[in-house]
Amino acid sequence: MTATVTRFPAASVLRGRPLGDGAHLVVHTNDPSETALQLADIVVHDEPGETAEWLAHTLASLPGTAVVTRPISDAAWLAGTRDGHQIRFDHAGTFGPARASIALTWTTSGQRLCDFPERFDLIIGATRHHITATTTRCDC
Repeated sequence: MTATVTRFPAASVLRGRPLGDGAHLVVHTNDPSETALQLADIVVHDEPGETAEWLAHTLASLPGTAVVTRPISDAAWLAGTRDGHQIRFDHAGTFGPARASIALTWTTSGQRLCDFPERFDLIIGATRHHITATTTRCDC
């Protein structure tokens, strides 16, 4: 599988510009706008930490958010979905949020997170990244 991510400034969405097909709003926890956090499809926390507890707490406190993600190490990120499923992305580097976007797109297209490919290429700009994904919690 190959996925391409295109990023746009969130400010245009917050000013009322609608998202295009397949697009979603990604907001970091340090964003000063409470409105942005409430509208976010994906919430990102950049600091590694107690991930499973943070995933559950963040999803519970932001009912409109579909996916939350944060790093678990320098090279790996964990993402959690509203239905309790979790997926680990290795070789993610600083692009963990982009991996969460792919997980969201995968599930909103009707695919089960349990069926997410173990390996895929992610294209950001002109750079291709080889990613490994492991579903760590899945009740499919």
